[in-house]
Amino acid sequence: MDTSQSGSAINTQSPQGRNDSYAALVEASLARASLDQSDRARQDVDLELESRATGVAPPHFYRELTRTAEGCKLLEESGHFLEFVSTIRSCWAEKDDPEIVLKVKGCLWAVGNVGSMELGATFLEDTDVIQWIVKMAESSEVMTLRGTAVFVLGLISRSLHGLELLNEFGWDSKTTMLGQSLGLCIPGSIHKFFSVCSSRFPMTARYLTFF
Repeated sequence: MDTSQSGSAINTQSPQGRNDSYAALVEASLARASLDQSDRARQDVDLELESRATGVAPPHFYRELTRTAEGCKLLEESGHFLEFVSTIRSCWAEKDDPEIVLKVKGCLWAVGNVGSMELGATFLEDTDVIQWIVKMAESSEVMTLRGTAVFVLGLISRSLHGLELLNEFGWDSKTTMLGQSLGLCIPGSIHKFFSVCSSRFPMTARYLTFF
Protein backbone atom coordinates (compact mmCIF):
# COMPACT_ATOMS: atom_id res chain seq x y z
CA MET A 1 0.00 0.00 0.00
CA ASP A 2 1.42 3.38 -1.02
CA THR A 3 2.23 5.50 2.06
CA SER A 4 0.83 8.73 0.62
CA GLN A 5 -2.41 7.01 -0.30
CA SER A 6 -2.57 5.42 3.14
CA GLY A 7 -2.11 8.77 4.81
CA SER A 8 -4.90 10.27 2.76
CA ALA A 9 -7.24 7.35 3.48
CA ILE A 10 -6.58 7.30 7.21
CA ASN A 11 -7.26 11.03 7.49
CA THR A 12 -10.31 11.34 5.23
CA GLN A 13 -12.28 8.13 5.88
CA SER A 14 -14.25 7.45 9.05
CA PRO A 15 -12.47 4.63 10.90
CA GLN A 16 -15.67 3.48 12.55
CA GLY A 17 -17.60 3.45 9.29
CA ARG A 18 -14.83 1.40 7.73
CA ASN A 19 -14.84 -1.01 10.67
CA ASP A 20 -18.63 -1.44 10.68
CA SER A 21 -18.63 -2.22 6.96
CA TYR A 22 -15.88 -4.80 7.40
CA ALA A 23 -17.69 -6.52 10.28
CA ALA A 24 -20.90 -6.69 8.24
CA LEU A 25 -18.98 -8.10 5.26
CA VAL A 26 -17.38 -10.84 7.36
CA GLU A 27 -20.69 -11.85 8.91
CA ALA A 28 -22.37 -12.00 5.50
CA SER A 29 -19.50 -14.16 4.24
CA LEU A 30 -19.82 -16.50 7.24
CA ALA A 31 -23.57 -16.74 6.70
CA ARG A 32 -23.02 -17.77 3.07
CA ALA A 33 -20.36 -20.27 4.09
CA SER A 34 -22.79 -21.91 6.51
CA LEU A 35 -25.20 -22.77 3.71
CA ASP A 36 -24.97 -26.28 2.38
CA GLN A 37 -24.37 -26.78 -1.34
CA SER A 38 -28.03 -27.27 -2.24
CA ASP A 39 -29.01 -24.06 -0.44
CA ARG A 40 -26.32 -22.15 -2.29
CA ALA A 41 -27.50 -23.53 -5.61
CA ARG A 42 -31.09 -22.48 -4.88
CA GLN A 43 -29.89 -18.99 -4.04
CA ASP A 44 -27.83 -18.77 -7.27
CA VAL A 45 -24.56 -18.47 -5.35
CA ASP A 46 -21.45 -18.86 -7.49
CA LEU A 47 -20.02 -22.02 -5.92
CA GLU A 48 -16.61 -21.67 -7.52
CA LEU A 49 -16.29 -18.09 -6.24
CA GLU A 50 -17.52 -19.13 -2.80
CA SER A 51 -15.01 -21.98 -2.53
CA ARG A 52 -12.12 -19.61 -3.19
CA ALA A 53 -13.19 -17.34 -0.34
CA THR A 54 -14.05 -20.01 2.22
CA GLY A 55 -12.07 -19.56 5.44
CA VAL A 56 -10.27 -16.47 4.16
CA ALA A 57 -10.86 -13.13 5.87
CA PRO A 58 -11.20 -10.18 3.48
CA PRO A 59 -8.24 -7.79 3.24
CA HIS A 60 -8.31 -5.17 5.99
CA PHE A 61 -7.11 -1.58 5.68
CA TYR A 62 -5.25 -1.58 9.01
CA ARG A 63 -3.57 -4.91 8.34
CA GLU A 64 -2.15 -3.58 5.09
CA LEU A 65 -1.20 -0.32 6.81
CA THR A 66 0.90 -2.07 9.45
CA ARG A 67 2.97 -4.02 6.94
CA THR A 68 5.49 -1.18 6.98
CA ALA A 69 7.10 1.03 9.62
CA GLU A 70 5.75 4.09 7.80
CA GLY A 71 2.23 2.70 7.99
CA CYS A 72 2.61 1.97 11.70
CA LYS A 73 3.71 5.55 12.24
CA LEU A 74 0.62 6.82 10.43
CA LEU A 75 -1.59 4.60 12.58
CA GLU A 76 0.08 5.80 15.77
CA GLU A 77 -0.28 9.45 14.77
CA SER A 78 -3.94 9.01 13.87
CA GLY A 79 -4.86 7.70 17.33
CA HIS A 80 -7.27 5.22 15.74
CA PHE A 81 -5.87 2.16 17.48
CA LEU A 82 -6.38 3.69 20.91
CA GLU A 83 -9.93 4.62 19.91
CA PHE A 84 -10.62 0.99 19.01
CA VAL A 85 -9.15 -0.22 22.29
CA SER A 86 -11.25 2.29 24.22
CA THR A 87 -14.43 1.09 22.50
CA ILE A 88 -13.64 -2.56 23.25
CA ARG A 89 -12.81 -1.79 26.87
CA SER A 90 -15.93 0.26 27.53
CA CYS A 91 -18.47 -1.76 25.51
CA TRP A 92 -17.24 -5.36 25.73
CA ALA A 93 -20.24 -6.45 27.84
CA GLU A 94 -22.90 -4.82 25.62
CA LYS A 95 -25.71 -7.23 24.80
CA ASP A 96 -28.81 -5.20 23.98
CA ASP A 97 -27.91 -2.51 21.44
CA PRO A 98 -27.16 -4.07 18.01
CA GLU A 99 -25.46 -0.91 16.76
CA ILE A 100 -23.00 -0.92 19.64
CA VAL A 101 -22.43 -4.66 19.22
CA LEU A 102 -21.58 -4.08 15.54
CA LYS A 103 -19.27 -1.23 16.53
CA VAL A 104 -17.43 -3.49 18.97
CA LYS A 105 -17.10 -6.22 16.32
CA GLY A 106 -15.65 -3.71 13.88
CA CYS A 107 -13.09 -2.58 16.45
CA LEU A 108 -12.22 -6.20 17.24
CA TRP A 109 -11.47 -6.97 13.59
CA ALA A 110 -9.36 -3.82 13.30
CA VAL A 111 -7.31 -4.65 16.39
CA GLY A 112 -6.95 -8.28 15.34
CA ASN A 113 -5.69 -7.39 11.89
CA VAL A 114 -3.18 -4.93 13.32
CA GLY A 115 -2.02 -7.51 15.85
CA SER A 116 -1.62 -10.20 13.18
CA MET A 117 1.33 -8.32 11.68
CA GLU A 118 4.72 -8.44 13.39
CA LEU A 119 5.13 -4.67 13.19
CA GLY A 120 1.54 -4.04 14.20
CA ALA A 121 1.68 -6.42 17.17
CA THR A 122 3.77 -3.89 19.07
CA PHE A 123 0.58 -1.83 19.47
CA LEU A 124 -0.85 -4.66 21.57
CA GLU A 125 1.97 -4.46 24.09
CA ASP A 126 1.16 -0.87 25.01
CA THR A 127 -2.49 -1.55 25.91
CA ASP A 128 -4.62 -4.02 27.86
CA VAL A 129 -6.75 -4.88 24.82
CA ILE A 130 -5.95 -8.61 24.75
CA GLN A 131 -7.28 -8.91 28.30
CA TRP A 132 -10.66 -7.56 27.15
CA ILE A 133 -10.80 -9.64 23.98
CA VAL A 134 -10.10 -12.78 26.02
CA LYS A 135 -12.82 -11.73 28.45
CA MET A 136 -15.28 -11.42 25.56
CA ALA A 137 -14.25 -14.77 24.07
CA GLU A 138 -14.76 -16.51 27.40
CA SER A 139 -17.81 -14.76 28.86
CA SER A 140 -19.75 -12.57 26.42
CA GLU A 141 -23.48 -13.29 26.47
CA VAL A 142 -23.72 -12.40 22.76
CA MET A 143 -22.66 -15.53 20.90
CA THR A 144 -21.71 -13.72 17.69
CA LEU A 145 -19.58 -11.33 19.72
CA ARG A 146 -17.93 -14.24 21.49
CA GLY A 147 -17.28 -15.92 18.14
CA THR A 148 -15.81 -12.73 16.69
CA ALA A 149 -13.46 -12.45 19.66
CA VAL A 150 -12.28 -16.04 19.08
CA PHE A 151 -11.61 -15.36 15.40
CA VAL A 152 -9.72 -12.20 16.34
CA LEU A 153 -7.55 -13.99 18.91
CA GLY A 154 -6.66 -16.42 16.13
CA LEU A 155 -5.58 -13.50 13.98
CA ILE A 156 -3.47 -12.08 16.79
CA SER A 157 -1.79 -15.45 17.30
CA ARG A 158 -0.34 -15.25 13.78
CA SER A 159 2.32 -12.81 14.97
CA LEU A 160 5.07 -13.88 17.36
CA HIS A 161 4.38 -10.99 19.74
CA GLY A 162 0.67 -11.76 19.69
CA LEU A 163 1.27 -15.45 20.33
CA GLU A 164 3.44 -14.70 23.34
CA LEU A 165 0.86 -12.30 24.78
CA LEU A 166 -1.94 -14.83 24.34
CA ASN A 167 0.07 -17.48 26.16
CA GLU A 168 0.16 -15.17 29.17
CA PHE A 169 -3.65 -15.30 29.26
CA GLY A 170 -3.81 -19.09 28.98
CA TRP A 171 -4.62 -19.32 25.26
CA ASP A 172 -2.62 -21.68 23.05
CA SER A 173 -2.17 -21.72 19.30
CA LYS A 174 -1.46 -24.57 16.93
CA THR A 175 1.90 -24.15 15.25
CA THR A 176 3.84 -25.83 12.47
CA MET A 177 7.06 -27.76 13.05
CA LEU A 178 8.87 -24.48 12.37
CA GLY A 179 6.98 -22.73 15.13
CA GLN A 180 4.74 -20.68 12.84
CA SER A 181 1.19 -20.16 14.06
CA LEU A 182 -1.69 -21.51 11.99
CA GLY A 183 -4.02 -18.83 13.30
CA LEU A 184 -6.09 -21.25 15.40
CA CYS A 185 -6.27 -20.29 19.05
CA ILE A 186 -7.95 -22.13 21.93
CA PRO A 187 -8.18 -21.48 25.68
CA GLY A 188 -6.58 -23.72 28.25
CA SER A 189 -9.92 -24.00 30.07
CA ILE A 190 -12.26 -25.61 27.52
CA HIS A 191 -15.06 -26.09 30.06
CA LYS A 192 -15.10 -22.38 30.89
CA PHE A 193 -15.03 -21.50 27.22
CA PHE A 194 -18.08 -23.60 26.37
CA SER A 195 -20.15 -22.42 29.35
CA VAL A 196 -22.57 -19.52 29.20
CA CYS A 197 -23.70 -17.61 32.26
CA SER A 198 -26.62 -15.46 31.20
CA SER A 199 -29.65 -13.70 32.55
CA ARG A 200 -31.10 -13.56 29.05
CA PHE A 201 -32.24 -17.18 29.00
CA PRO A 202 -35.07 -18.31 31.32
CA MET A 203 -33.41 -21.40 32.76
CA THR A 204 -33.49 -22.99 36.16
CA ALA A 205 -29.70 -23.19 36.19
CA ARG A 206 -27.59 -20.13 35.55
CA TYR A 207 -25.04 -21.99 33.48
CA LEU A 208 -25.56 -23.52 30.08
CA THR A 209 -22.87 -25.89 28.84
CA PHE A 210 -22.43 -27.23 25.34
CA PHE A 211 -21.16 -30.70 26.25
